[in-house]
Amino acid sequence: SVVLMQKLDVVLFVDKSGKLFQAKPVSRDGAPLPDPNQLMNALDFPSLKTRMGAETVGLPGLVLLPDGPMIVGIRPVLTSDGLGPCRGWVVFGRRFGQFEVTKLGRLTHLNLLVTRLNGADILSDALISQRVRGAMKGAYVEPLDAQTISAHGILTDISGRPGLLLTVQQPRIIYRQGVETISYMRVLFLAAGIAFSIVILFVLERFALARLFTLSSQVAEIGEGSGIGAVTISGRDELSGLASRINDMLVQLRLRGQEIEHLALHDKLTGLPNRALFMDRMKFALAKAQRTNLGVGAIFIDLDNFKLVNDSLGHASGDDLLNAVAERLSNTVRPGDTVARLGGDEFTILLEDLGSVQEAEAVARRILQSLRKPIRLKDREAFASASLGIAFTVDPATPSETLMKNADTAMYRAKVNGKSDCVVYDESMNDYAIERLELETDLRKALDSREIFVHYQPLIDLASGTLEGVEALARWHHPKRGLVPPGEFIPIAEETGIIFPLGYWVLEEACRQAVKWQAEFNLTDFSMSVNLSGKQLQADDVVERVSDILARTGLAPRSLTLEITENVLMGKRDEGAEKTKRLRQLGIKLALDDFGTGYSSLSTLSMFPINTLKIDRAFISRLGDEEESTAVVESIIALATKMKMDVTGEGIETEFQRNALRELGCHAGQGYLFAKPLSASDLTKVLVDGAADPNRPHVAGLSGDPLAA
Repeated sequence: SVVLMQKLDVVLFVDKSGKLFQAKPVSRDGAPLPDPNQLMNALDFPSLKTRMGAETVGLPGLVLLPDGPMIVGIRPVLTSDGLGPCRGWVVFGRRFGQFEVTKLGRLTHLNLLVTRLNGADILSDALISQRVRGAMKGAYVEPLDAQTISAHGILTDISGRPGLLLTVQQPRIIYRQGVETISYMRVLFLAAGIAFSIVILFVLERFALARLFTLSSQVAEIGEGSGIGAVTISGRDELSGLASRINDMLVQLRLRGQEIEHLALHDKLTGLPNRALFMDRMKFALAKAQRTNLGVGAIFIDLDNFKLVNDSLGHASGDDLLNAVAERLSNTVRPGDTVARLGGDEFTILLEDLGSVQEAEAVARRILQSLRKPIRLKDREAFASASLGIAFTVDPATPSETLMKNADTAMYRAKVNGKSDCVVYDESMNDYAIERLELETDLRKALDSREIFVHYQPLIDLASGTLEGVEALARWHHPKRGLVPPGEFIPIAEETGIIFPLGYWVLEEACRQAVKWQAEFNLTDFSMSVNLSGKQLQADDVVERVSDILARTGLAPRSLTLEITENVLMGKRDEGAEKTKRLRQLGIKLALDDFGTGYSSLSTLSMFPINTLKIDRAFISRLGDEEESTAVVESIIALATKMKMDVTGEGIETEFQRNALRELGCHAGQGYLFAKPLSASDLTKVLVDGAADPNRPHVAGLSGDPLAA
């Protein structure tokens, strides 16, 4: 090869940015292989490019490496016309060791001594510094003693710095001849070095660069998309090997390109289309609608309380849940529909060729139905409820971004309505943000304006029909809007922090009313249930504030039940468990509200001193209609019995539901079958009637009263 023919020690291929692309080190005469990286560091390509000026000009010179000096030649790789632009450089290097020094001494008939220079030597050694300064101006001669003189010359490195100090010693009688000889030797050495570089460059031009230009041109044509699939260089030397490696790299790049293209358009976790691909398909669907005169629909899906899975069960379980949801969505939609994951717990569905919005609603209902079935997460089961927003258009001019925004707005309304539901977008929802801001402002004034009040819903013993207690529920009568649903103002109170003054006001008002009823009707076992929000439970002073309210109102702690939602358990569990234990130490009872809709496990539940599980109304309403719901209710009751907890069914509306719960072992219930939430005065009337009726000593049989309507 060219390397061996010219007795080179190393050949480097450097790209146009100045980074090493390929290296070929060679061991000559048993010497260790040179380190290409050391040579690259010594060359300092950024500064060399500045010295070379035009990219079509090469540069020869000397480089000082840790294992000895090296003579190098740098040549730009140009196009076949030799005009540029520069596509990189080729660097040839040959060591300048003791063998070359000895050979040069024989050629000049001088005893040549070569000293390597560095900045520290020049600064610290006065004698070397003097010789270097003199030699930089020309040949420097100095007497050593009465018989001997020495002469010194300098070889600079490729960057122009002093590199090697050349020294010869001669008798003083030939002082002048010595000076002339040294000068001649220096000129001869420099000429030899230059000639050596020229020969290298000539051989490079003749045997290597022509083929390298061919290789470079073929690579450039591939990069320009000319249709060439591979490079072809004949021979069995380094260049042909480089061509083979380039072809291997091209194959890998094509495979990698396909992989990158897929990743750019698909979700890495679920494999579903991502936002970019979804929006592209939506634009195509809208364009297609112009020809078919059919509608396009978008469904925006957000999982309810998904964050709790990651926080409590870990990200691996969260990923498993997302994959399970993705599979169910894909199996639920029609052929040709597109299911995509936008990120986090957000999914979207594109529906094409719709005759009406009702077809989109049918798909949404199937999705809600499929998500109600339990999902297996390794060693536990979970339920993935979701809120869905539907947007529909028959106007192909509708921007795809607008359709997505409308579906998102409808989804948010579904969450406000109580989650696990679907809502179809209409234009009135555009005013929702302004309306919500106004509600927040009015809610801050509502407590002081006495617009907030408390209603009480009876809790009934299912076996005897007697009144066990009531649940206190906040109500808001807005001066202009009328009654504002709790589902609208409670989330605002949670998000804004208004829940603290609101929640503790309701608690104190309920405790005062419970004391009044207990005294008036001698209700020794009467229990008052009050909701405690997650924000309140997270506060450091929750135990102290509850204790103060009990002290001020005079209610016995055993007569108070605080209801917390299942989702509260999934936050900071250790901290929450510690606070609930302190509340229980006061004598207060704890109930777990809306049980069955979250992701708590048996181990999580056992950490909290819960007295009562309240089964969510979503399962009660489907008793008898869906085997899964009946199985869930039966499992919850069995779990509570095993853990020595009471069970309350929420939202009981029919005799069938009451009887089914009673047969399954449910202890208590509440719902419209017995009574709607009542004002304090209306419930007092019920208690008065119950106390006056000898057949209803404990206010039994509320159902059948007008209050149950």
